[in-house]
Amino acid sequence: MNATPDGSSDMGNTVGSTVAAGRNLLSGNASSGVVILGGSATANVIEGNFIGTRAGGGAALGNASSGVLVDGAPGNTIGISNVLPNVISGNGADGVVIDGAGATGNLLRGNYIGTDATGTAAVRNLLAGVRLLSGNATVGGGTVGQRNTIAFNGSNGVTVEGGTGNRLMRN
Repeated sequence: MNATPDGSSDMGNTVGSTVAAGRNLLSGNASSGVVILGGSATANVIEGNFIGTRAGGGAALGNASSGVLVDGAPGNTIGISNVLPNVISGNGADGVVIDGAGATGNLLRGNYIGTDATGTAAVRNLLAGVRLLSGNATVGGGTVGQRNTIAFNGSNGVTVEGGTGNRLMRN
């Protein structure tokens, strides 16, 4: 998601759903499964998808790079609650990467990262579950439903390499 050639912006989009019938399978791509790119890509919501897994979320069908890449885009939400989480697993790099100047105020809540759709078995991402390179982000939330399950990844669960004011809570 980024600015389009006609100058309009990609903001306020929803990819996925809070009901099972609205889930997307975003897997097996040559790069990332979902990319939110640039300063005009804001207020987007990614919810209830299988990203890097096969349908049903029980086995890997990884994207070659990260599952979700937020690059320079502010104020986006990846996951709503763990009632119908995004399953971000099986990818060839990190599960989720937040990077780039302007990548501020992004929320990562209620996702299963590095696990299957039950949140209990391994479908690991090759590198970290979450990698924060710049900006600021909230990973998790104040309620049980907003916590992320981050497990079984090839390196760290969460790697903070940059940014200021990142909040990691209830994961």
